[in-house]
Amino acid sequence: MHVTRKHRLARLHQLADEGRWHEVYRQHIFFEFPHEARLGFQLAFMRPFCDPEMAEILVSAGRITSDAQHRGYATAIVLSEIIAEGPEGPRGRRMLAHMNRQHHKFPITPEQMTYVLSAFVVAPTRYIERTGWRPVDEIERIAAARFYDTLGKHMGIKTRHASYEDACRIFDDYEAHHLRPSEDTKLLGEQTTSFLATRLPWPISGIAGQLFSSQVGDDIVAQAVGLPSTSPLARRVSNSVVKARRFALSRLPAPQLPTFSPGQPAGPYRTGYSLSDVEAD
Repeated sequence: MHVTRKHRLARLHQLADEGRWHEVYRQHIFFEFPHEARLGFQLAFMRPFCDPEMAEILVSAGRITSDAQHRGYATAIVLSEIIAEGPEGPRGRRMLAHMNRQHHKFPITPEQMTYVLSAFVVAPTRYIERTGWRPVDEIERIAAARFYDTLGKHMGIKTRHASYEDACRIFDDYEAHHLRPSEDTKLLGEQTTSFLATRLPWPISGIAGQLFSSQVGDDIVAQAVGLPSTSPLARRVSNSVVKARRFALSRLPAPQLPTFSPGQPAGPYRTGYSLSDVEAD
């Protein structure tokens, strides 16, 4: 591991010792594992697609199926704004209020809200554990659990995880009892795969579904959204990319700037965005 990366990891432990858990999580997402976190959040975002009840709500609303790509970027920006500043900061509070308004439009049960909250703790962390350039440290799991516990409190979610291990239990139990294929889950899966295909280079965009299935790494989820079985080629491509990134990143200096800055160009906002732009979507 490059010496600057060792220093950053030591700094994370210092922040944890000081009780600065939000800063640990912010650096975990924007400095340590930005690429893995971005894909991990996509896996968390699609989790409700796999529950027929929640998928029906999303399809009926029409917002995901009408513009999956735009909705994906908008959701990522809202979450990134809250991570960047925390739920208590001015921009974070505003985006949290926007998120709450969106959720209150739909008949989501308390159990479903608890599950979705745990999904954002567990799904990205497990994906980073599988594909990250180094192992996830225990303090990073603790920081993730603490961040979403605070977020859930601000969202009015009464039943929340008590720890990372508790989030895993909630997550796994819910998925074992609720995730299964339906017409709505498969429709949302098609939209997600189409969106991802637009972000892949031409030579491999044709196997986007298989690549996505290999990234998901979960048969229950893959079947629920109608993803194809992972082919040997897709597995080789995916594994080769992970190994190459691990080798390269561990030897490169630690990044000095975060991958996200509030208001930066992102997705459809090619020249940047204001919070009013996000709220209008």
